[in-house]
Amino acid sequence: MVINNHGASIIEGKRMLHITDTRLARIAAMADDAFRALQLTVVCPACGDTPHMQNDPTDALWVMDCACTSRRLVNAYK
Repeated sequence: MVINNHGASIIEGKRMLHITDTRLARIAAMADDAFRALQLTVVCPACGDTPHMQNDPTDALWVMDCACTSRRLVNAYK
């Protein structure tokens, strides 16, 4: 079994979560700046990993990945 740095099992083949509600994408984008300023983070309740995003503001879909899930969010600003 492969585990992450929190001791949770890493599942082969991530589950996919498609978010089409642009309000949620907008909240995630706005929260990123606030969380950085407050030195906070978000943790996935399933695997304990911190989801990471490396997206461009012009991308049609934003990707947010943690150890167990790949989340696809429709860009709220496009």
